[in-house]
Amino acid sequence: MMMTLKLICFLLFVATATQAEKRFFSPEYLALNGNMVPNCEIAEDESIDCTYASKYQRMLSVPLGVYQGDVVADVTLGINPKYANIMDTDFFVLLSDGSQAVGFLVPDHTNYGGQYDQEPCFHVQGTPGDSLSNIQKFNNGPKINDSNPVPAKFTFLISTQQKMGSCVCSTAYEGSYTTAKYYPDGVQPADRELTLDIYSEDDAGERYNFRYIAVDIQLDTHKYM
Repeated sequence: MMMTLKLICFLLFVATATQAEKRFFSPEYLALNGNMVPNCEIAEDESIDCTYASKYQRMLSVPLGVYQGDVVADVTLGINPKYANIMDTDFFVLLSDGSQAVGFLVPDHTNYGGQYDQEPCFHVQGTPGDSLSNIQKFNNGPKINDSNPVPAKFTFLISTQQKMGSCVCSTAYEGSYTTAKYYPDGVQPADRELTLDIYSEDDAGERYNFRYIAVDIQLDTHKYM
């Protein structure tokens, strides 16, 4: 019940925010403007393929602009789960102000059951940079059937004022999946360059795939108790 109330309040916030900018980032654009590292490349299917190089490496960093107040970021990430369904490939998707980053970790299929028992996406915060540090992970649930394949699309909503984020994706056995939670720390967007950063995790041999990123940044003109 508490999770439902949190999500309803957050979605009401999104509905009342003022739209500022919506952008679509193709692999070609990301290769030129996303600070893509050398261990990432455009694959034959015109997606971005990355190989593991170092722990918590920032593989992509997409500039989103400078804003004068709090925002909500609506991020859609498309992947080809060709690696995530068969091998170790965990990555972070984070909104960053240069000093703090909040967002989500997207684990591979091997983490859905067994000793890890993880959901398809869960909350993370940390200190951004060439590598992510001071990482905190929050497994908020709900859990899913570990027979589910990794989804091909994730939608992340992050409110800087409410310090809250939600992840929405589609599962084969449970249908729509949603998780929502508050972050202990938050991003401070006012007069700072916001970026959307994608980081590797910490296991050698991982591979990653990203098909597209779409970001809708909305200014928050409301105050909440």
